Amino acid sequence: MPWSSVVSWNARGQFEEAEQYLTRALVLNEALGRKVGVAASLGNLGLVYRQQGALDKAAEYYHRALEVSEALGFKVGVAASLGNLGRVHWGRGEVLAAVTKWAHAAWIYLEVGVPFWQRWRELLH
Repeated sequence: MPWSSVVSWNARGQFEEAEQYLTRALVLNEALGRKVGVAASLGNLGLVYRQQGALDKAAEYYHRALEVSEALGFKVGVAASLGNLGRVHWGRGEVLAAVTKWAHAAWIYLEVGVPFWQRWRELLH
């Protein structure tokens, strides 16, 4: 599923529709053994829950995405998951935990050559 679809559903508040499609994508990625797709689906589901204010559920999906990315050695996925977990901490008012996650994500982005300032700006919005 294109990232733009997830953003569009979130912007329009169509969370149930987004959750349905992302859950189907997760099941398909799992069935096909597409681990990067599994991590992406989990992260996108976390986004849907975070946008609804369900921070515990969002954190659960972000942690699952992190575990899959770590198992694959998919560093960009690890950094994205850490950044997303930072947003959950931020939403809970846990500023130090948020900044710690974001700093860890920034180091990983630097390590793999992704300009972290672009991701940092995205993380704060």
